[in-house]
Amino acid sequence: MTEAFLPFAEFGADARRYDGATDALGYQRDSVGVSAKAGFTLNFSQLLTGEASIGYGERNYQDPRLARAEAPLVDASLIWSATPLTTLTLKVQSALNDSILAGASADINRVYTIDVSHALTRAITLGLTGTYGTDEFVGVATRDANESLGLKAEYHVNRDVVLRASATRQIYLSNLPNQGSVADIFLLGIRLQQ
Repeated sequence: MTEAFLPFAEFGADARRYDGATDALGYQRDSVGVSAKAGFTLNFSQLLTGEASIGYGERNYQDPRLARAEAPLVDASLIWSATPLTTLTLKVQSALNDSILAGASADINRVYTIDVSHALTRAITLGLTGTYGTDEFVGVATRDANESLGLKAEYHVNRDVVLRASATRQIYLSNLPNQGSVADIFLLGIRLQQ
C-alpha cells in the first residue's frame, strides 16, 4: 500500500516423515499440516519498524491415538528507537511443534519477549531482556511455562573485537507435581567480527 505499511498473506502446507515408522513409545508421528497467516510490515523511518501477522495452523497425525493439533498463530516483532541511543524490541512468537511426550501429539508454543538496549557510549551497550513462554501439549493435561530475566553488556574494544557479559535467571514451571527448576546463568565471551 505504501512503503510504511505493506500487507502480506502467507500460506503453507507440509508433510513430516520420520526415519522410523514408530517412536520409542510406539507412536506413529508422521503428520501433515497446513497454515495461513495475514499481516503487515511497518517502516516508519528509523523510529518504528516491525512485522505482525495472525493466522491459524493445524496438523493431523498418522497415529489415530494422537489428537489433531490446531491453534491460532500470532507472530509480531516491533522495534521502537525511542532515542538514537535507546531501542525497545517487543516480540510475540507462536508455533505448532511436534511433541515427544507419551499421548501428546503436539506442543503449542508461545513466547513473549521484551528487550531494552541503551548505548552508554559508542563503545558500551547495556541491555535488559525478559521472556515468558508457554508449552501447551495437545492430548494430555500438561502445561509448562518458562520465564527468564537477563542483563547483558557489550564493550566494543574496536570495530573487530567485542567483549560480552550476561547474567540470566531462568525459571521452569509445570502443572505436574514436583516439576520445576531455577537456573542462574553467567556468561563471558568475546566476539570477533569483520
